Amino acid sequence: AAAGAAGVNFHAGVNNRRPADDKAYTPIVRGEAGRYRARPLYYAMLMFAQAARGALVPARLASDTHALAAFAVRALDGSLRVCLINKDFVRGARVRIDAGRSFAAASVMRLVGPSVDATSGITLGSAGVDDFGRWAPVVHDESRATAMGEMVVQLPAASAALVSLRG
Repeated sequence: AAAGAAGVNFHAGVNNRRPADDKAYTPIVRGEAGRYRARPLYYAMLMFAQAARGALVPARLASDTHALAAFAVRALDGSLRVCLINKDFVRGARVRIDAGRSFAAASVMRLVGPSVDATSGITLGSAGVDDFGRWAPVVHDESRATAMGEMVVQLPAASAALVSLRG
């Protein structure tokens, strides 16, 4: 996005008629009874779609770990969305967000799964995507935002979170 890309293409591979042979990077697979279902990559793309509306702003990590990533977007309404990704398969992380100014409200939407190699049971915002593409996330309000714009987020191993700071 920062480089000005116009879009990204994702391909489901050549094995859609044989679900067991689908590629691991496939965002959507044909499941039982011919219905399609979202795979882990789809949930990552869905989280990105929630996070990426606005202008990319710098996000700096004080940690020296390469397993942790952070991206931030300032929306037109002034809200700040921070996408946190913990790629460590074993250890969780405690992330302190210093937004540089105060916000009235904060919420967190988490991307989690039952295991690192799970291909089902993935949720974003405590909700899965059903066979018809419907998704009804639950966004959890957090009271940990302070008057100085700081917030602490616990990020379990192999998970991600989208933090939204508003007002």
